[in-house]
Amino acid sequence: MSVNYIIIGDWSINGQLMVNRWSIYGQLMVNLWSIDGQFMVVNLWVNLW
Repeated sequence: MSVNYIIIGDWSINGQLMVNRWSIYGQLMVNLWSIDGQFMVVNLWVNLW
């Protein structure tokens, strides 16, 4: 079991909260949020195999 973190680029709109989720191989969760109007995108997924 491994936990992987990947930082990718995206943008925020007017510094508001953005949340999107995709399913890649059934085990990928993507959380998007902005801090002080800046963008931050963190991908977190757990491999159970």
